[in-house]
Amino acid sequence: MTNNDKPAAKDYRQLFWGIALVLAGVGVLLRNVQVMPRLAEFESFSKSVVIIFYFIGIVLIVGGAKKIVHHFKAPPADRSDPVERSGD
Repeated sequence: MTNNDKPAAKDYRQLFWGIALVLAGVGVLLRNVQVMPRLAEFESFSKSVVIIFYFIGIVLIVGGAKKIVHHFKAPPADRSDPVERSGD
């Protein structure tokens, strides 16, 4: 039996990876709120560093949410009727 003959199952690794990305993004945002006032004391850190950290957190959350939504919206790969496919 080859890989093409197996029925397609949802890949739960992508779901878990999406959840991990969302949690990491939330963690970055929460930690950013705690650490940035202390980093503002240093003159070498500008406002652009703050914006970059918020951007990283938002990108992680959006990327993880996209993976989670894709996992639940994507139909199994081989859901079509074999009779319909043989008509090619």
